[in-house]
Amino acid sequence: MNRIKKVPIVVWILIAILIVGGIVGAHLWNNRKINVLANPGIQMKYTGYQSEGEAYFNEDPLDLAILKLQVDRSKLPDVVKIQLFTGVKDASDFASNLENAQSTALPANQVKLTQVKNWFKETKIKIKSPDNLKNGDTVTVALTTDGDSTNPVKPATKTYKVVGLKAIKGIPTSKVLKQIDVNFTGLNGRGQANLTSEDLVNIDGTNFTVPNNGKLSNGDKVKIKVPGDYFEAERGKKYVGPRTIEATVKGLIDPTKLTNLKDLKGMMDKAITDVYTYDSSDPNSVAPQFEGFYALPSGDGDDDVTDQVQLMSTSDQSSDDDSDNNAGFEFVATYLIPDNPGAKTGDVQEVVWNEPTFTDNKVDLPSQDDLNNRESQQSTLGATLDDHNTNGVLLIKSDLQK
Repeated sequence: MNRIKKVPIVVWILIAILIVGGIVGAHLWNNRKINVLANPGIQMKYTGYQSEGEAYFNEDPLDLAILKLQVDRSKLPDVVKIQLFTGVKDASDFASNLENAQSTALPANQVKLTQVKNWFKETKIKIKSPDNLKNGDTVTVALTTDGDSTNPVKPATKTYKVVGLKAIKGIPTSKVLKQIDVNFTGLNGRGQANLTSEDLVNIDGTNFTVPNNGKLSNGDKVKIKVPGDYFEAERGKKYVGPRTIEATVKGLIDPTKLTNLKDLKGMMDKAITDVYTYDSSDPNSVAPQFEGFYALPSGDGDDDVTDQVQLMSTSDQSSDDDSDNNAGFEFVATYLIPDNPGAKTGDVQEVVWNEPTFTDNKVDLPSQDDLNNRESQQSTLGATLDDHNTNGVLLIKSDLQK
């Protein structure tokens, strides 16, 4: 007893400080916030190919690590903790067990179970990943707890470096380009491009860009832009190389160099006079007046021709060739049927050969029955001639035009 009395008061103070410090330290340690992301079992995985990779993060291990920490800090009885994690593989399993535990728990445990539920609800996992990953990119996982100081989860961020993506195999764009055939139709100076393919099909909503289409001349160099939809590759592959077709315009017809146009014009004169017969003995009879012989783009004008061209299958093109004008233009002779003798106004009629073919420097003359009579689409002779002079080539002038 005398020995105890001889212990200095300072020593007792130091002992007390150590005991209190130990208790406080233990409390702080046991209640410290934990960086769950530091768990080595929580990993990011990557799939795919360079520049089109994807990050895959399995949240289940992270969810379970968070729940285990929060349940441990809840001070629930061990039997309840075991109940909560029995058969649990993911957060959904845990939620089901938590609901069952709440239905039978004592009031004191109800509060703790609710706290666990709230802690987990406010713990948010946010993943920030760029699109189309490549090796060396970074993916970030962040944990937040809505600022709850009681939540044992420490708000933290972890950055993962993308590795292991496979290299993309390059496919030369020439594999597509060589499947597209380019030819030109129409008049020299007003030509247009036609695109066909045996294997490729037209993709709805896509067009090829042909600069100056509808105004092309033999010898022009054109670069035709192929739509990107034709270069869609399977995963892990990518088309590389130019995406334009370079072509030299050729095959356009120069109608001014055809040597037998007067023969065709004579057939057209007969076609109009067979319909509008002139009787010289009748003072009220009128004769059709020739106003001009033209080569015109098919369809009486090229207003509908644009730089945007669709791809046709070779079979469709062949089918069209059986019935439509493959030259891209037609021959038209324009006539005025006067209202009365000497009148400058009247109906404007035309005779058309709309399926011309050629041999050497001559147009292949049709049969008389192949020529078509039609009324001009313009309301007056002047408007008709203006339209034809703008869109076509005047080959034979009327007496008034000479």
